[in-house]
Amino acid sequence: MAASPRPTGHPGYTGYTETLPREPGSAATARRLVRVALSVWGLEELTDDGALVVTELVANAVQHARRESIRITIDRPAEDRVRVAVVDFSQRYPVRRGSGPEG
Repeated sequence: MAASPRPTGHPGYTGYTETLPREPGSAATARRLVRVALSVWGLEELTDDGALVVTELVANAVQHARRESIRITIDRPAEDRVRVAVVDFSQRYPVRRGSGPEG
């Protein structure tokens, strides 16, 4: 599927979103989307951090989400903020679990 920009947040800025299959390989596509968004916004210095964050979020979604696809969203809600999100399309709320000895 192709990434689609959408107007969000701070005037003049655009967010990017893409729906991907819930599988480990989607992390690479999500990292590319983050790099594109940050480059367009002139925030290349955040590329490594953004790629790390989206990789972790995709890994969590692959492990815990309930649906077959996930949505990656990169927004710039304000001039000095970037938001990276990964969501699934489940209607069920997450359930809090206790951590184990390695948690």
